[in-house]
Order: sequence, then structure tokens, then C-alpha cells
Amino acid sequence: VLTPVAIGGPLALAFVVFGIMHAALTGGRKLCVFGKKLCSEHCDRQCGTATDATDAGQKSRLQHARDLSLKWLIYMLFLIYPSTSNNILKMFDCTTLENGKSYLKADWSIECGSAVVKTRGFGSSYSFDWYQGWAGFAILVYPIGVPVFFFLVLFVTRDELFEPGTDTPNPDKAEQLGFLYAGYDRNYYWWEVVECFRKLILTGLITFVRPGTSSQLFAAVLLSQLFIVAYARQKP
Repeated sequence: VLTPVAIGGPLALAFVVFGIMHAALTGGRKLCVFGKKLCSEHCDRQCGTATDATDAGQKSRLQHARDLSLKWLIYMLFLIYPSTSNNILKMFDCTTLENGKSYLKADWSIECGSAVVKTRGFGSSYSFDWYQGWAGFAILVYPIGVPVFFFLVLFVTRDELFEPGTDTPNPDKAEQLGFLYAGYDRNYYWWEVVECFRKLILTGLITFVRPGTSSQLFAAVLLSQLFIVAYARQKP
């Protein structure tokens, strides 16, 4: 039930940092515009020149702050992707005991189904099914949404990721997004998205395939072999 916190925390932190940077950078620009209004006509040209130079510097610093914020946002999402995705999937991993009741494996004190769940944040107002519904929405937002977000960021900037005609990463883009694409050829700049789904399948989804049986082990080995074959054929 704490899954939304695990997802929203890094996102909120990243946007707060970006907001502080934006306020700090635009504050100086507002003061400069105010100062320009106070200039007399005979020094308006000098004031305007100074303002233009200041605006150019402010825009450059603001762009740098935006790039830095995007970098840390993506980095945080990438860093906690496996653990957060697994926590979300655990909301659907229930076991039925001999008494006929189903309990959440991650916390045996929580009864699955329509049973009311007591939490610190919401008290005893909602059933487990209600929380499980939000967990289903969270699957679209995080385990699926984050890799799609990574792909869109890389796809939009695909022409800037590498030096023209080479597999050498562009230093400017590599500083911001290099951990997502610099280890791959230019034709496979998106391969880290495949890696994200591989981690999700082999550490999360595989837990639902007949847990504790040889079938689960066989499925894990088979999936691993499929990814190995994909690596061998594509050589990203």
C-alpha cells in the first residue's frame, strides 16, 4: 500500500529541485528588466545591451538547470526501477491458506480480497481490492511507463546522441543521458529499454509462474536463454 509513495517520492524531489533552480535563475532576470525601466533615455542603449547580455546568460544557465534536472530525474527513475516495480507487483502475490482466506505474501497480516485493510495513512476506510486497483494503475505508470519514458527521451534526441556518422557518443548528451545509451551502438541507442523489461520479467513477473516449482525455474532459464540469443544476434 506504500507503492504510490515509492513512485511519487523521487518524482516530487526532482520537480522541487527543478522549481528551486528555475526560481533562482529567473529572479535575476526580473530584477534586470525592472532596472531597465528605471534607465533614462540617454543611457537606454547601454542598459539594453547589458540586459541582452544578461538575458543570454540567464537563458544558458536556465537551460543547463533544466538539463541537469532531467538528468537526475531519469537517473533516479532508472536507479529504483527494479525495486519499485517489484514492490508494485507484490501487491498481486497472494496465497490462499487452509482456512480458505487469502493473504498477501509480502505481509501476512494483510488479507486479500474484499477484506478491509488498516493503514496509517487511510485508516480502515478501504478494502484490499481498492489498494490493488491503485497498484494496477501504478503498473502502467512505473513498470511500463518508465521504460516508455526513457525510449521517448532517447527517440526525440536520437540525432544528437552520437557524433555524426560514428558510434562515438556526443559529449554533451553523454553527460546527461550517457548511462542510458553510451554503451550501445547508434542503431541500438534504445536497447536499455529492453534491459529494463528484462529485469522486470526475470525479477518480478517470473515470481507468478508457479512459485517454488521446477516449472518456474524452467521458465526463468528459458527466458534468460531468449535474451542471450537476442544479444548474440543483434550485438547491440
